[in-house]
Amino acid sequence: MRQITQHGTAIELAFDQAGLPGYAITAATEVVIPSVLSNQFLKGLNILTVGKQLKGLRDNPALQTVLAPVTVPTGITITTSDEEYITLVNADAFLQHKRLLLANPVVSGENIEVQFINLGLKDIKIKAGDVIATAIINQAVR
Repeated sequence: MRQITQHGTAIELAFDQAGLPGYAITAATEVVIPSVLSNQFLKGLNILTVGKQLKGLRDNPALQTVLAPVTVPTGITITTSDEEYITLVNADAFLQHKRLLLANPVVSGENIEVQFINLGLKDIKIKAGDVIATAIINQAVR
């Protein structure tokens, strides 16, 4: 039996309005997803000093986080059977046009958190209540 809860309370999720056969997943809190260009390593990049900056490139702590995904909490838990799994899809045109890449498209139902990488030029602010993904529940084939 499938159970859907948010912060421990049973809820009914709305179906996605974009025509996908799944549930609309919304953000629980406001989150800012920084652009790759906001990274300190790329901000200080200067063609005249690139030789100095490339020394110790692999050990640079700023460079280690360039493509680190940002987690957007939802507070939603979907309890599924052992034969089911959940696929997350960028369903909203807002997210697709803002150059957000979904980092972890297959999740377990325990405390769904959506992870994004911002490949755009500007930081993206997701507000609480924004639809950020569609959760599609699939049957596993053995």
